[in-house]
Amino acid sequence: MSISASDHKLWEQEQPFITKQRELHPELFAPVMKEEGALLKRVGITAIQSERPKGYIKYSPLDFIVEEIRPSGDIISVDGKEVRPEYEEGEGTVYADITKVGISTLDAVQRVADTLHVEIKQIGYAGIKDAVALTSQRISFRGVIKEAVEALRVSGCLFRNVEENKGAIGVGNLMGNRFTLFIRTEKSVDENSFSKHIQTIQQNGIMNYFGVQRFGTPRFLAHLFGMHLLRGEYKECVRAYLTKESEFELPFFTNKRREVALQYGNWQNMKEIFSVLPYTFRFELQVIEAMITRPNELNAIHAVGQQASMWVRAYSSYLVNLVLSDAEQTGKKMPNELALMFGREQEMDPVFKPWMQKHNTVNYRSFLRDMKFIQAGKNPTIEPVIYPKFHGYKILLEGMIVSFDLQKGAYATTVLEELFQVVTGYPIPEWVNRKEIDSKKELGTGNLDEVKTLLAEEIKNVMSRKVEQEEEK
Repeated sequence: MSISASDHKLWEQEQPFITKQRELHPELFAPVMKEEGALLKRVGITAIQSERPKGYIKYSPLDFIVEEIRPSGDIISVDGKEVRPEYEEGEGTVYADITKVGISTLDAVQRVADTLHVEIKQIGYAGIKDAVALTSQRISFRGVIKEAVEALRVSGCLFRNVEENKGAIGVGNLMGNRFTLFIRTEKSVDENSFSKHIQTIQQNGIMNYFGVQRFGTPRFLAHLFGMHLLRGEYKECVRAYLTKESEFELPFFTNKRREVALQYGNWQNMKEIFSVLPYTFRFELQVIEAMITRPNELNAIHAVGQQASMWVRAYSSYLVNLVLSDAEQTGKKMPNELALMFGREQEMDPVFKPWMQKHNTVNYRSFLRDMKFIQAGKNPTIEPVIYPKFHGYKILLEGMIVSFDLQKGAYATTVLEELFQVVTGYPIPEWVNRKEIDSKKELGTGNLDEVKTLLAEEIKNVMSRKVEQEEEK
């Protein structure tokens, strides 16, 4: 039986087991210390300067606020402020603003679809927003009545500004995002130096690197799985996805992969090993279930088609990071746009070819035909250099608040890595101040009072898990 990738009950089901294992083997839940910058190097970013203040991000989901900017220029605010209708009067499509915390857009949409008993394709969204963040965006519903959306109750989500019009929202149907971020700094930031740095960025821009979240947490290996796919190495891809170890994954989970590696090919035994963690290994279990039902690696990859699509795109992102790092280090001039993979209408930009020759992925098109989950249309493009639009910043005793807009296709972490030596995850440094901060209130751009009330339980759960994990370190 296939496993629902978004069923929250799976997460609840595995928690007692994880809690017990943490009590018995706390050392297996302590992260392995890594050299500074190791994660950036893993994803192809090698040219970030070292002289930056150290700052911890995402201690609380409220530290990372993302508000979608619609094509009309309207901001879908986490405050729930109404925006002017951007669609013509009509019927057939229901629109709503979704504010969420502790859940990704993909999982939120899956939960919404399950609650409404509709297919995912009936729900439209423009971009994927982080899980460890407070985010707002507009989504559309086809084949759903307005009253059903108004009555929606989904854990971690608020639905506001519900209206009926025509049309639908598709991927990429946005102008960009506004970020309001609280960075918990090790030391007080020198305002003069910071201000000059921002001015330089606004004048010269920064390289549009793909952020680490593009590469599949917690292992950050998605680009390697994609590389296997684009070489037609389906067996190698499945084996790597199920068993490849990463220094960024906690030892407890790495050990499970080692157990599975020892049983590789005995799919039933592998299933039993992973089944003790039905949420953490939900996609791995889907792959194994497919291999049990119909032993064919390409078929198994199609069983997690959405994930596999992200692996291929992660490889494309890896190429971008390699090319931009090289350009930043050598001073090589970049074109105004870079054409990425997957297009039928034109070839990808030739600047990627030397790297693809090294990776043996030059003939990727012949293998894309096997992957029905990849929708190949017009070539997507990115701008190699981006120019963040800063709205303000504020230095506090506990850290620093920064607010800026980015166009679609650009990542906030790219800007943060330019401004700070970013630290996140575990162990949480002793210098991190744990005080709760309302960044919007501090900047005078609104407040989080309503969100903190309506999503209090979800915020509490996210922070409780963080505190528990921190104490165990």
